[in-house]
Amino acid sequence: MTKTISSSVGYPTINRAMSVYNALIDALEEFIDRESSPSLREAATQGKQKLLDYYSKTDSTPVYAVATAMDPRMRFDWWSVNDWEGYIQACADMVTDVWQKNYKGKEGPIELDIEVQRQMRLFGIKKKPGELDEYIREGSSLITCKAEPPELMYWRSQMERWPNLANMARDYLAIPVTSTPAERCFSQAKSIATLHSNILDKEAFEAIEALEALEALEAIEHNRIRCN
Repeated sequence: MTKTISSSVGYPTINRAMSVYNALIDALEEFIDRESSPSLREAATQGKQKLLDYYSKTDSTPVYAVATAMDPRMRFDWWSVNDWEGYIQACADMVTDVWQKNYKGKEGPIELDIEVQRQMRLFGIKKKPGELDEYIREGSSLITCKAEPPELMYWRSQMERWPNLANMARDYLAIPVTSTPAERCFSQAKSIATLHSNILDKEAFEAIEALEALEALEAIEHNRIRCN
């Protein structure tokens, strides 16, 4: 279940973490409501509490909010759909803070002197919004793509329009939601650094690792396209 809703590829990323938490908690609540066995209800209740404990930690870092907002299928609309209106402003503040400190650069509206502002008001001219403002105003987008994760396809297509915001999105959308991919690399390394190939330099070792990872991703993509 979690793999299905967390990512369209084999390596789930952090932009779907909050929606996965929600789905699991909702499923446990439904189970608790309809289950008649006291022992199973208690087990489900404890499982729900454990999820809530972990879920509460997502507020301690802007990573989850930024990654969720940078997913064009979710943006800030996701909080509205889930009746979390009170959390939208806190999320927006975290996203804006990361944007302004690390990615904004010189894009977006510039400070205008008083006379220019007066003339703009007189003739009804509005300042051009910045990249983040434009992105938020567009609202969530339904994207389908079989060749690559839809969120990455979206930002690939927006590189010229919002170059700085696209850099921010790609940084946060690349964060894995679990350490499994990294652990898998260590497991794969055992098949490379054997007694017969233990003098490989680091460049050759990394190249072989990259090739094996690419082959694995191609196999996943081939199976996914065949199933669809």
